[in-house]
Amino acid sequence: MNEQAEESGAMIDEKLLEAWKQEQRFFHLRGLARFLIWLVAMVLVDFVIDWQIFFRSRWEAPGVLLLILNLAILSWVLWREWLRHLKPFDSLRVALEVENKHPELRSVLVSFTQLKDFDAKEAQASPALLEAMRKQAISLTRPLDFREVVDFRQLKSIALVSLASIAIFMAISFEWQEQMGLLFKRMLGENLEYPTETRIVSTTGDKTIKSGDTVTISTRVEGLIPAKGNLIVRFESGEEKSLEKPVDGDNYTWELPSISERFSYYVEIGDDRSDDFTISVSPTPEITDTSILLSYPEYLDQN
Repeated sequence: MNEQAEESGAMIDEKLLEAWKQEQRFFHLRGLARFLIWLVAMVLVDFVIDWQIFFRSRWEAPGVLLLILNLAILSWVLWREWLRHLKPFDSLRVALEVENKHPELRSVLVSFTQLKDFDAKEAQASPALLEAMRKQAISLTRPLDFREVVDFRQLKSIALVSLASIAIFMAISFEWQEQMGLLFKRMLGENLEYPTETRIVSTTGDKTIKSGDTVTISTRVEGLIPAKGNLIVRFESGEEKSLEKPVDGDNYTWELPSISERFSYYVEIGDDRSDDFTISVSPTPEITDTSILLSYPEYLDQN
């Protein structure tokens, strides 16, 4: 092979390397776009679940569980949509991709890649035939841009979806900036509460009563005051009741007559919910034993 042919062969190798680099850029951009879509979707789902379900139900320490679940899912997405597509440079694999894009090469480029370091004398092959193959490969590939194996136009749709998801995330973060900040803190384990339009500032709380007494539960609120509030009662027997009462000023009052069973309760008013409280019942005194002691006057001499 003359010096000019060697230089042309080196140019083919360089073009294959450039095609591989272009392919890696494509996978990086596509992987990043897909990862961002998943990331935004996960954060928005977390926001709804944590604010509207976990917080309203007053579940203990669910934020950390969300964080662990998110890390597991995003790690899977990172591998599946991005990292597994990043492969080391393999000139033969890239040559196959180029020929798939340009079938007119008729396996000449693949043959060139396989035989470029082939020693004709050791294999007792025809040097003239190998040289003809090399010249043909150089001639056919000279006008081609190997980087065409990657079509960045395929990324248009996913790029638009990625940008749209980021725009939606930014809009939600701007509208609920405080809540979004609290979400990330709660996911790190901090026991914080989201702001509510209605704020329950006082409740009767825990209490112990005599069996058969009437229980009065009062709640005072601030902020947005709804027309009605709900008291949810769970008796020890398993019975559950939801009792609705209209507001009186900024107070809500429920009366439960003739209570003889222990129960727990909480209050839901507007978008706020109280903690759980317990009403305990002291049992009615019962005679368990009777004894009689007779004491006689001394003059009867009966002691």
